[in-house]
Amino acid sequence: MFHIFDRWLSKKKKPPKTRLSEDEVIAIARKAASDYESCEYLGLVTLEENAGALIWTVGSATIGSALVVWIDDASGEVLEIKQLGVR
Repeated sequence: MFHIFDRWLSKKKKPPKTRLSEDEVIAIARKAASDYESCEYLGLVTLEENAGALIWTVGSATIGSALVVWIDDASGEVLEIKQLGVR
């Protein structure tokens, strides 16, 4: 939630042009994490630039645990899937 205020208050450049849309990223993440019970809750999407590469982070909005999927924007490749928390 605070990233919304950060974007609103900061005078950063416009977000970078991406190859994938948020909907495509969510679909890739849900397919890649289909073995996990909480994959249907994946829907929180952020985009970060790391050393020139654009990395999508897709997470689940669950209490006590989270499923997180990292996806490379250039290739659409799933970089990592991690189950965090108590489950």
